[in-house]
Amino acid sequence: MAGTVALSAVGQTTSAGANATPPAEVRGEVINAVTGSPVARALVRFNSRAALTDHDGHFAFPQNTDTTGNFMVVKPGFTASSDPLDSQNIFVQGDQLGGTIRLLLYPEAVLTGTVTSRDGLPLQGIQVIATRSVYDEAGSRQVPSGFTGTDTHGNFRMPVPAGSYRLSTVSAARDRYSGLSVLPATVPEKTSSNASENIRIHSGEELHFDLRPVTGVPHTVTASSDALPQRGMGFMRITATTTGGETMQLNALSSGSRGEIKMELPQGRYTLVARNGGPGAVSQAEAAVTVPDHDISGVVFRFAQVPAIPVEIQVDEDSIADAAQVPSSASQLSLTLQNDQQDLLVNDSTIRLTSLGGQTYGFVASPGSYRVLARGSGNWYVKSVAAGTSDLLQDGLTVAAGSSGMTIRVTLSDQMGSVQGGVKLNGTPCACWVYLVATRPSAQPVISMRSNADGGYSNSRVPPGSYRVVAFERRHSFNYADPASLSAFAAHVGSVTVTAAEKASLDLDAIPAAELIP
Repeated sequence: MAGTVALSAVGQTTSAGANATPPAEVRGEVINAVTGSPVARALVRFNSRAALTDHDGHFAFPQNTDTTGNFMVVKPGFTASSDPLDSQNIFVQGDQLGGTIRLLLYPEAVLTGTVTSRDGLPLQGIQVIATRSVYDEAGSRQVPSGFTGTDTHGNFRMPVPAGSYRLSTVSAARDRYSGLSVLPATVPEKTSSNASENIRIHSGEELHFDLRPVTGVPHTVTASSDALPQRGMGFMRITATTTGGETMQLNALSSGSRGEIKMELPQGRYTLVARNGGPGAVSQAEAAVTVPDHDISGVVFRFAQVPAIPVEIQVDEDSIADAAQVPSSASQLSLTLQNDQQDLLVNDSTIRLTSLGGQTYGFVASPGSYRVLARGSGNWYVKSVAAGTSDLLQDGLTVAAGSSGMTIRVTLSDQMGSVQGGVKLNGTPCACWVYLVATRPSAQPVISMRSNADGGYSNSRVPPGSYRVVAFERRHSFNYADPASLSAFAAHVGSVTVTAAEKASLDLDAIPAAELIP
Protein backbone atom coordinates (compact mmCIF):
# COMPACT_ATOMS: atom_id res chain seq x y z
CA MET A 1 0.00 0.00 0.00
CA ALA A 2 1.45 3.35 -0.98
CA GLY A 3 2.00 5.79 1.84
CA THR A 4 2.61 9.51 1.83
CA VAL A 5 5.38 9.91 4.35
CA ALA A 6 6.34 12.92 6.41
CA LEU A 7 10.03 13.72 6.47
CA SER A 8 12.27 13.94 9.49
CA ALA A 9 15.29 16.20 9.11
CA VAL A 10 17.29 14.36 11.74
CA GLY A 11 20.27 16.25 13.03
CA GLN A 12 19.67 19.31 10.89
CA THR A 13 19.01 21.73 13.72
CA THR A 14 21.18 24.77 13.04
CA SER A 15 19.60 28.19 13.29
CA ALA A 16 18.19 29.59 10.07
CA GLY A 17 19.22 33.12 9.20
CA ALA A 18 16.57 35.43 7.81
CA ASN A 19 18.85 36.42 4.90
CA ALA A 20 20.51 33.04 4.35
CA THR A 21 22.14 32.44 0.98
CA PRO A 22 20.45 29.57 -0.87
CA PRO A 23 22.72 26.54 -1.35
CA ALA A 24 23.48 25.80 -4.98
CA GLU A 25 22.29 22.24 -4.44
CA VAL A 26 19.97 20.62 -1.90
CA ARG A 27 20.91 17.03 -1.20
CA GLY A 28 20.17 14.28 1.26
CA GLU A 29 19.40 10.62 1.82
CA VAL A 30 16.34 8.55 2.70
CA ILE A 31 16.92 5.87 5.34
CA ASN A 32 14.85 2.94 6.60
CA ALA A 33 14.41 3.91 10.27
CA VAL A 34 14.28 0.27 11.43
CA THR A 35 17.18 -1.28 9.50
CA GLY A 36 19.30 1.80 8.78
CA SER A 37 19.54 0.79 5.13
CA PRO A 38 18.98 3.23 2.26
CA VAL A 39 15.56 3.44 0.63
CA ALA A 40 15.86 3.37 -3.14
CA ARG A 41 13.35 4.89 -5.58
CA ALA A 42 11.55 6.93 -2.96
CA LEU A 43 9.87 9.96 -4.52
CA VAL A 44 11.08 13.08 -2.72
CA ARG A 45 9.25 16.37 -3.26
CA PHE A 46 10.94 19.67 -2.49
CA ASN A 47 8.65 22.64 -3.07
CA SER A 48 7.49 22.26 -6.71
CA ARG A 49 10.30 19.87 -7.66
CA ALA A 50 10.54 16.11 -7.34
CA ALA A 51 13.26 13.48 -7.59
CA LEU A 52 13.70 9.74 -7.04
CA THR A 53 16.36 8.43 -4.67
CA ASP A 54 19.11 6.34 -6.26
CA HIS A 55 20.26 2.85 -5.27
CA ASP A 56 22.02 4.29 -2.21
CA GLY A 57 18.99 6.31 -1.09
CA HIS A 58 20.50 9.64 -2.18
CA PHE A 59 18.59 12.52 -3.74
CA ALA A 60 19.66 15.91 -5.04
CA PHE A 61 18.06 19.10 -6.31
CA PRO A 62 20.70 21.06 -8.30
CA GLN A 63 20.41 24.68 -9.40
CA ASN A 64 18.57 25.57 -6.22
CA THR A 65 17.39 29.13 -5.62
CA ASP A 66 15.25 28.56 -2.51
CA THR A 67 16.19 29.35 1.09
CA THR A 68 13.08 27.64 2.49
CA GLY A 69 10.94 24.74 1.43
CA ASN A 70 8.68 21.81 2.21
CA PHE A 71 9.65 18.17 1.81
CA MET A 72 7.36 15.22 1.26
CA VAL A 73 8.08 11.67 0.14
CA VAL A 74 6.05 8.78 -1.30
CA LYS A 75 7.21 5.18 -1.11
CA PRO A 76 5.00 2.06 -1.30
CA GLY A 77 5.29 -0.06 1.84
CA PHE A 78 6.38 2.82 4.09
CA THR A 79 4.54 5.24 6.37
CA ALA A 80 5.27 8.40 8.32
CA SER A 81 6.49 8.49 11.89
CA SER A 82 4.84 6.58 14.71
CA ASP A 83 2.44 9.45 15.34
CA PRO A 84 -0.81 9.46 13.31
CA LEU A 85 -1.19 13.21 13.92
CA ASP A 86 2.22 14.11 12.53
CA SER A 87 2.32 16.46 9.56
CA GLN A 88 2.79 14.95 6.12
CA ASN A 89 5.47 17.49 5.27
CA ILE A 90 8.20 19.35 7.07
CA PHE A 91 9.31 22.93 6.64
CA VAL A 92 13.05 23.46 6.22
CA GLN A 93 14.78 26.81 6.06
CA GLY A 94 18.10 28.62 5.90
CA ASP A 95 21.26 26.76 6.89
CA GLN A 96 19.34 23.49 7.16
CA LEU A 97 19.34 23.25 3.38
CA GLY A 98 23.11 23.51 3.17
CA GLY A 99 24.03 20.17 4.75
CA THR A 100 23.12 16.59 3.99
CA ILE A 101 19.52 16.14 5.07
CA ARG A 102 18.85 12.68 6.49
CA LEU A 103 15.24 11.59 6.13
CA LEU A 104 13.70 8.60 7.95
CA LEU A 105 10.93 6.39 6.61
CA TYR A 106 9.16 3.65 8.56
CA PRO A 107 8.19 0.25 7.10
CA GLU A 108 4.50 -0.55 7.35
CA ALA A 109 3.31 -3.22 9.74
CA VAL A 110 0.95 -5.94 8.51
CA LEU A 111 -2.10 -7.41 10.24
CA THR A 112 -3.17 -10.75 8.77
CA GLY A 113 -5.76 -13.27 9.84
CA THR A 114 -8.58 -15.64 9.10
CA VAL A 115 -12.28 -15.11 9.79
CA THR A 116 -14.29 -18.29 10.36
CA SER A 117 -17.59 -19.17 11.97
CA ARG A 118 -17.59 -20.93 15.33
CA ASP A 119 -17.86 -24.27 13.51
CA GLY A 120 -14.81 -23.52 11.34
CA LEU A 121 -16.53 -22.39 8.13
CA PRO A 122 -14.42 -19.74 6.30
CA LEU A 123 -16.36 -16.49 5.92
CA GLN A 124 -15.90 -14.75 2.59
CA GLY A 125 -16.36 -11.02 2.04
CA ILE A 126 -16.42 -10.10 5.73
CA GLN A 127 -15.18 -6.55 6.31
CA VAL A 128 -12.36 -6.19 8.83
CA ILE A 129 -11.41 -2.82 10.33
CA ALA A 130 -8.37 -1.79 12.38
CA THR A 131 -8.90 1.16 14.71
CA ARG A 132 -5.96 3.00 16.21
CA SER A 133 -5.58 4.72 19.57
CA VAL A 134 -4.89 8.46 19.20
CA TYR A 135 -4.15 10.98 21.94
CA ASP A 136 -4.07 14.75 21.74
CA GLU A 137 -5.24 17.87 23.56
CA ALA A 138 -8.84 16.91 22.76
CA GLY A 139 -8.47 13.61 24.63
CA SER A 140 -8.24 10.02 23.44
CA ARG A 141 -10.17 8.36 20.67
CA GLN A 142 -10.09 5.46 18.23
CA VAL A 143 -9.68 6.28 14.55
CA PRO A 144 -9.88 3.89 11.57
CA SER A 145 -6.48 3.15 10.06
CA GLY A 146 -7.10 0.05 7.95
CA PHE A 147 -10.04 -1.60 6.19
CA THR A 148 -10.18 -4.75 4.07
CA GLY A 149 -12.30 -7.80 3.26
CA THR A 150 -11.74 -11.54 3.50
CA ASP A 151 -11.12 -13.71 0.43
CA THR A 152 -12.83 -16.99 -0.47
CA HIS A 153 -10.83 -18.77 2.24
CA GLY A 154 -11.70 -16.21 4.91
CA ASN A 155 -8.19 -14.76 4.88
CA PHE A 156 -7.29 -11.07 5.05
CA ARG A 157 -4.13 -8.98 4.87
CA MET A 158 -4.02 -5.36 6.03
CA PRO A 159 -0.93 -3.09 5.93
CA VAL A 160 -1.10 -0.41 8.64
CA PRO A 161 1.25 2.11 10.26
CA ALA A 162 2.90 0.75 13.39
CA GLY A 163 0.89 1.49 16.51
CA SER A 164 -1.76 0.22 18.94
CA TYR A 165 -4.94 -1.22 17.47
CA ARG A 166 -8.19 -3.02 17.95
CA LEU A 167 -9.12 -5.41 15.14
CA SER A 168 -12.82 -5.97 14.49
CA THR A 169 -15.11 -7.65 12.01
CA VAL A 170 -18.03 -5.57 10.80
CA SER A 171 -21.44 -7.05 11.56
CA ALA A 172 -23.76 -8.08 8.74
CA ALA A 173 -27.50 -8.53 9.23
CA ARG A 174 -27.57 -10.94 6.29
CA ASP A 175 -24.24 -11.87 4.74
CA ARG A 176 -24.48 -11.93 0.93
CA TYR A 177 -22.36 -15.10 0.62
CA SER A 178 -23.63 -17.33 3.42
CA GLY A 179 -27.04 -15.74 4.00
CA LEU A 180 -26.30 -15.78 7.73
CA SER A 181 -26.22 -12.95 10.24
CA VAL A 182 -22.64 -12.24 11.30
CA LEU A 183 -22.07 -10.58 14.67
CA PRO A 184 -18.95 -8.49 15.33
CA ALA A 185 -15.80 -10.03 16.79
CA THR A 186 -12.93 -8.03 18.28
CA VAL A 187 -9.27 -8.66 19.09
CA PRO A 188 -8.44 -8.21 21.92
CA GLU A 189 -11.81 -9.49 23.07
CA LYS A 190 -13.79 -6.98 25.13
CA THR A 191 -13.87 -7.89 28.81
CA SER A 192 -14.19 -5.85 31.98
CA SER A 193 -10.48 -6.31 32.67
CA ASN A 194 -9.00 -5.41 29.27
CA ALA A 195 -11.38 -2.71 28.00
CA SER A 196 -8.46 -0.37 27.32
CA GLU A 197 -5.95 -2.89 25.95
CA ASN A 198 -4.86 -2.92 22.31
CA ILE A 199 -2.74 -4.90 19.91
CA ARG A 200 0.74 -3.41 19.70
CA ILE A 201 2.42 -3.96 16.33
CA HIS A 202 5.85 -2.61 15.46
CA SER A 203 7.23 -1.20 12.23
CA GLY A 204 8.02 -4.00 9.77
CA GLU A 205 6.27 -6.60 11.95
CA GLU A 206 3.54 -9.01 10.80
CA LEU A 207 0.97 -10.42 13.24
CA HIS A 208 -1.70 -13.04 12.55
CA PHE A 209 -5.09 -13.32 14.26
CA ASP A 210 -8.00 -15.72 14.03
CA LEU A 211 -11.40 -14.06 14.43
CA ARG A 212 -14.46 -16.23 15.02
CA PRO A 213 -17.63 -14.13 15.00
CA VAL A 214 -20.93 -15.65 16.05
CA THR A 215 -23.11 -16.47 13.03
CA GLY A 216 -26.67 -17.63 12.80
CA VAL A 217 -29.84 -17.70 10.76
CA PRO A 218 -31.31 -14.18 10.75
CA HIS A 219 -34.72 -13.78 12.34
CA THR A 220 -36.99 -10.77 12.06
CA VAL A 221 -37.56 -8.88 15.30
CA THR A 222 -40.60 -6.62 15.19
CA ALA A 223 -40.80 -3.81 17.71
CA SER A 224 -43.32 -1.10 18.40
CA SER A 225 -42.48 2.43 19.40
CA ASP A 226 -44.26 5.36 20.93
CA ALA A 227 -41.91 7.86 19.22
CA LEU A 228 -41.22 7.25 15.56
CA PRO A 229 -38.90 9.80 13.90
CA GLN A 230 -40.54 13.13 13.15
CA ARG A 231 -39.74 15.39 10.24
CA GLY A 232 -36.76 17.60 11.12
CA MET A 233 -35.89 15.46 14.18
CA GLY A 234 -33.24 13.28 12.53
CA PHE A 235 -33.39 9.48 12.21
CA MET A 236 -33.90 6.68 14.66
CA ARG A 237 -30.71 4.74 15.29
CA ILE A 238 -30.83 1.32 16.91
CA THR A 239 -27.88 -0.59 18.31
CA ALA A 240 -27.69 -4.09 19.72
CA THR A 241 -25.18 -5.19 22.36
CA THR A 242 -24.45 -8.89 22.79
CA THR A 243 -23.91 -10.61 26.13
CA GLY A 244 -20.20 -10.54 25.27
CA GLY A 245 -20.19 -6.73 25.10
CA GLU A 246 -19.96 -6.33 21.32
CA THR A 247 -22.10 -3.50 19.95
CA MET A 248 -23.41 -3.19 16.40
CA GLN A 249 -25.66 -0.81 14.57
CA LEU A 250 -28.79 -2.36 13.08
CA ASN A 251 -30.44 -1.64 9.75
CA ALA A 252 -33.91 -1.02 11.12
CA LEU A 253 -36.92 -0.33 8.90
CA SER A 254 -39.86 1.57 10.32
CA SER A 255 -43.45 1.67 9.19
CA GLY A 256 -45.07 4.94 10.14
CA SER A 257 -48.56 3.63 9.34
CA ARG A 258 -48.41 0.72 11.79
CA GLY A 259 -45.83 2.13 14.19
CA GLU A 260 -43.56 -0.90 13.72
CA ILE A 261 -39.79 -1.24 13.50
CA LYS A 262 -38.29 -4.36 11.92
CA MET A 263 -34.70 -5.57 12.28
CA GLU A 264 -32.82 -8.86 11.84
CA LEU A 265 -30.81 -10.70 14.50
CA PRO A 266 -29.64 -14.29 14.97
CA GLN A 267 -30.60 -16.37 17.96
CA GLY A 268 -29.27 -14.94 21.21
CA ARG A 269 -29.78 -12.36 23.94
CA TYR A 270 -29.33 -8.64 23.27
CA THR A 271 -29.78 -5.22 24.76
CA LEU A 272 -31.35 -2.90 22.19
CA VAL A 273 -30.90 0.86 22.48
CA ALA A 274 -32.84 3.21 20.21
CA ARG A 275 -32.08 6.91 19.86
CA ASN A 276 -34.29 9.40 18.10
CA GLY A 277 -33.80 13.09 17.36
CA GLY A 278 -31.03 15.57 16.74
CA PRO A 279 -28.84 18.08 18.61
CA GLY A 280 -30.52 19.44 21.69
CA ALA A 281 -33.56 17.12 21.53
CA VAL A 282 -32.75 13.42 21.90
CA SER A 283 -34.98 10.66 23.21
CA GLN A 284 -33.82 7.16 24.01
CA ALA A 285 -35.33 3.76 24.74
CA GLU A 286 -33.84 0.48 25.88
CA ALA A 287 -35.22 -3.04 25.64
CA ALA A 288 -33.84 -6.46 26.49
CA VAL A 289 -34.70 -9.15 23.99
CA THR A 290 -34.09 -12.87 23.62
CA VAL A 291 -34.27 -14.05 20.01
CA PRO A 292 -35.27 -17.74 19.70
CA ASP A 293 -34.98 -19.83 16.53
CA HIS A 294 -37.84 -17.99 14.79
CA ASP A 295 -39.19 -14.52 14.08
CA ILE A 296 -40.59 -12.65 17.07
CA SER A 297 -42.66 -9.57 17.81
CA GLY A 298 -43.84 -7.75 20.90
CA VAL A 299 -40.67 -5.80 21.64
CA VAL A 300 -41.63 -2.33 22.85
CA PHE A 301 -39.49 0.82 22.79
CA ARG A 302 -40.74 3.30 25.38
CA PHE A 303 -38.90 6.52 24.70
CA ALA A 304 -37.91 9.10 27.27
CA GLN A 305 -36.20 12.36 26.51
CA VAL A 306 -32.52 12.43 27.39
CA PRO A 307 -32.29 15.33 29.85
CA ALA A 308 -30.09 18.21 28.79
CA ILE A 309 -27.37 19.22 31.26
CA PRO A 310 -27.03 23.03 31.27
CA VAL A 311 -23.60 24.59 31.69
CA GLU A 312 -23.22 27.75 33.75
CA ILE A 313 -20.15 30.00 33.66
CA GLN A 314 -18.89 31.81 36.73
CA VAL A 315 -15.70 33.77 37.43
CA ASP A 316 -13.33 32.96 40.25
CA GLU A 317 -13.25 35.65 42.93
CA ASP A 318 -9.48 36.13 42.51
CA SER A 319 -9.80 37.13 38.85
CA ILE A 320 -9.01 40.75 38.07
CA ALA A 321 -9.86 41.15 34.38
CA ASP A 322 -12.74 43.29 33.22
CA ALA A 323 -16.02 41.36 33.24
CA ALA A 324 -16.53 42.32 29.60
CA GLN A 325 -13.60 40.06 28.70
CA VAL A 326 -15.21 36.95 30.17
CA PRO A 327 -16.36 34.43 27.51
CA SER A 328 -20.00 35.18 26.86
CA SER A 329 -20.96 31.52 26.56
CA ALA A 330 -19.68 28.05 27.34
CA SER A 331 -19.24 27.39 23.62
CA GLN A 332 -16.13 29.58 23.57
CA LEU A 333 -14.33 27.19 25.94
CA SER A 334 -14.37 24.12 23.65
CA LEU A 335 -15.87 22.26 26.59
CA THR A 336 -16.53 18.57 25.84
CA LEU A 337 -17.47 15.34 27.54
CA GLN A 338 -15.45 12.29 26.62
CA ASN A 339 -16.66 8.73 27.01
CA ASP A 340 -13.70 6.36 27.03
CA GLN A 341 -15.94 3.35 26.42
CA GLN A 342 -17.13 4.36 22.96
CA ASP A 343 -17.53 1.93 20.10
CA LEU A 344 -16.08 3.37 16.91
CA LEU A 345 -18.64 1.63 14.71
CA VAL A 346 -21.52 3.13 16.67
CA ASN A 347 -20.71 6.69 17.66
CA ASP A 348 -18.05 9.20 18.58
CA SER A 349 -16.53 9.27 22.05
CA THR A 350 -16.82 13.06 22.28
CA ILE A 351 -20.01 14.92 23.19
CA ARG A 352 -19.91 18.59 22.31
CA LEU A 353 -21.90 21.49 23.61
CA THR A 354 -25.21 22.19 21.96
CA SER A 355 -27.47 25.21 22.15
CA LEU A 356 -30.38 24.81 24.54
CA GLY A 357 -31.93 28.08 23.42
CA GLY A 358 -30.72 31.67 23.56
CA GLN A 359 -27.31 31.93 25.20
CA THR A 360 -27.78 28.70 27.15
CA TYR A 361 -25.56 25.78 26.24
CA GLY A 362 -25.31 22.29 27.61
CA PHE A 363 -24.75 18.59 26.96
CA VAL A 364 -27.19 15.93 25.84
CA ALA A 365 -25.46 12.82 27.15
CA SER A 366 -26.75 9.26 27.32
CA PRO A 367 -26.20 7.27 30.52
CA GLY A 368 -22.51 6.58 31.07
CA SER A 369 -19.30 7.86 32.63
CA TYR A 370 -17.49 10.86 31.19
CA ARG A 371 -14.42 13.05 31.64
CA VAL A 372 -14.67 16.81 31.24
CA LEU A 373 -12.17 18.49 28.92
CA ALA A 374 -11.75 22.11 27.88
CA ARG A 375 -9.32 24.50 26.30
CA GLY A 376 -8.46 27.95 27.52
CA SER A 377 -10.20 30.95 26.01
CA GLY A 378 -7.86 33.91 25.59
CA ASN A 379 -6.89 35.13 29.04
CA TRP A 380 -9.10 32.59 30.81
CA TYR A 381 -8.75 28.95 31.81
CA VAL A 382 -11.12 26.45 33.42
CA LYS A 383 -10.17 26.37 37.09
CA SER A 384 -12.87 23.97 38.27
CA VAL A 385 -15.90 22.04 37.05
CA ALA A 386 -18.58 20.91 39.48
CA ALA A 387 -22.08 19.45 39.63
CA GLY A 388 -23.60 19.88 43.05
CA THR A 389 -20.87 18.89 45.50
CA SER A 390 -19.03 16.68 42.96
CA ASP A 391 -15.66 17.75 41.57
CA LEU A 392 -15.99 16.64 37.96
CA LEU A 393 -12.29 17.10 37.18
CA GLN A 394 -11.39 14.73 40.00
CA ASP A 395 -14.24 12.24 39.85
CA GLY A 396 -15.61 12.56 36.34
CA LEU A 397 -19.27 12.85 35.44
CA THR A 398 -21.68 9.94 35.78
CA VAL A 399 -24.98 10.27 33.94
CA ALA A 400 -27.59 7.85 35.26
CA ALA A 401 -30.66 6.70 33.36
CA GLY A 402 -33.54 9.11 33.90
CA SER A 403 -31.41 11.62 35.79
CA SER A 404 -32.43 15.26 35.56
CA GLY A 405 -32.00 18.55 37.37
CA MET A 406 -28.20 18.50 37.06
CA THR A 407 -26.29 21.66 36.18
CA ILE A 408 -22.56 21.85 35.45
CA ARG A 409 -20.82 24.90 36.92
CA VAL A 410 -17.61 25.96 35.23
CA THR A 411 -15.39 28.38 37.14
CA LEU A 412 -12.98 30.50 35.10
CA SER A 413 -9.86 32.30 36.23
CA ASP A 414 -7.47 34.70 34.56
CA GLN A 415 -4.69 34.02 37.08
CA MET A 416 -2.20 32.15 34.92
CA GLY A 417 1.55 31.77 34.86
CA SER A 418 4.26 31.42 32.25
CA VAL A 419 6.76 28.76 31.28
CA GLN A 420 9.76 29.15 29.05
CA GLY A 421 13.00 27.40 28.22
CA GLY A 422 15.25 25.99 25.56
CA VAL A 423 15.34 22.66 23.76
CA LYS A 424 18.43 20.90 22.46
CA LEU A 425 18.67 17.82 20.29
CA ASN A 426 21.99 16.00 20.62
CA GLY A 427 23.43 19.16 22.14
CA THR A 428 22.20 21.54 19.42
CA PRO A 429 19.21 23.92 19.74
CA CYS A 430 16.32 22.67 17.61
CA ALA A 431 12.67 23.12 16.66
CA CYS A 432 10.86 20.38 18.57
CA TRP A 433 7.52 19.50 20.16
CA VAL A 434 7.21 20.32 23.87
CA TYR A 435 4.50 18.72 26.05
CA LEU A 436 3.38 19.90 29.49
CA VAL A 437 1.48 17.08 31.21
CA ALA A 438 -0.53 18.05 34.29
CA THR A 439 0.17 15.88 37.34
CA ARG A 440 -3.24 16.64 38.88
CA PRO A 441 -6.75 16.42 37.42
CA SER A 442 -7.21 19.24 34.94
CA ALA A 443 -9.56 20.29 32.17
CA GLN A 444 -6.37 20.67 30.11
CA PRO A 445 -4.41 17.49 30.90
CA VAL A 446 -1.78 18.32 28.28
CA ILE A 447 -0.51 21.51 26.68
CA SER A 448 1.65 21.24 23.56
CA MET A 449 3.80 23.83 21.84
CA ARG A 450 6.66 24.11 19.36
CA SER A 451 10.09 25.48 20.05
CA ASN A 452 11.56 27.75 17.40
CA ALA A 453 14.59 27.07 15.19
CA ASP A 454 16.83 28.36 18.00
CA GLY A 455 15.29 25.94 20.49
CA GLY A 456 13.36 28.53 22.45
CA TYR A 457 9.81 27.91 23.65
CA SER A 458 7.41 29.91 25.80
CA ASN A 459 3.78 30.02 26.82
CA SER A 460 2.38 32.89 28.88
CA ARG A 461 -1.04 31.30 29.47
CA VAL A 462 -0.43 28.19 31.51
CA PRO A 463 -2.87 27.27 34.31
CA PRO A 464 -1.16 27.09 37.73
CA GLY A 465 -0.09 23.64 38.79
CA SER A 466 2.67 21.08 38.56
CA TYR A 467 3.65 19.54 35.23
CA ARG A 468 5.92 16.91 33.81
CA VAL A 469 7.60 18.27 30.70
CA VAL A 470 9.15 16.40 27.78
CA ALA A 471 10.32 17.33 24.29
CA PHE A 472 10.36 15.20 21.14
CA GLU A 473 12.02 15.92 17.82
CA ARG A 474 8.83 14.82 16.08
CA ARG A 475 5.25 15.08 17.24
CA HIS A 476 4.57 12.15 19.55
CA SER A 477 1.17 11.18 20.93
CA PHE A 478 1.03 9.15 24.12
CA ASN A 479 -1.52 8.38 26.81
CA TYR A 480 -1.24 11.57 28.83
CA ALA A 481 -3.67 10.28 31.46
CA ASP A 482 -1.41 7.34 32.32
CA PRO A 483 1.47 8.33 34.66
CA ALA A 484 3.47 5.37 33.37
CA SER A 485 3.35 6.63 29.79
CA LEU A 486 6.46 8.75 30.28
CA SER A 487 8.44 6.13 32.22
CA ALA A 488 10.32 5.01 29.11
CA PHE A 489 11.61 8.58 28.66
CA ALA A 490 12.47 9.23 32.32
CA ALA A 491 15.96 10.55 31.50
CA HIS A 492 14.42 13.29 29.34
CA VAL A 493 11.44 14.26 31.52
CA GLY A 494 11.63 17.41 33.61
CA SER A 495 9.29 18.90 36.19
CA VAL A 496 8.04 22.43 36.60
CA THR A 497 5.62 24.20 38.92
CA VAL A 498 3.68 27.07 37.42
CA THR A 499 2.46 29.82 39.76
CA ALA A 500 0.04 32.59 38.87
CA ALA A 501 1.78 35.75 37.64
CA GLU A 502 5.17 34.02 37.85
CA LYS A 503 7.53 32.78 35.14
CA ALA A 504 8.97 29.27 35.35
CA SER A 505 11.95 28.11 33.30
CA LEU A 506 13.03 24.66 32.20
CA ASP A 507 15.56 23.53 29.61
CA LEU A 508 15.07 20.19 27.91
CA ASP A 509 17.00 17.57 25.96
CA ALA A 510 14.70 16.37 23.17
CA ILE A 511 14.17 12.72 22.35
CA PRO A 512 15.45 12.05 18.82
CA ALA A 513 13.08 10.59 16.25
CA ALA A 514 15.59 7.78 15.65
CA GLU A 515 14.96 6.54 19.23
CA LEU A 516 11.20 6.26 18.67
CA ILE A 517 11.09 3.32 16.30
CA PRO A 518 7.40 2.39 16.39
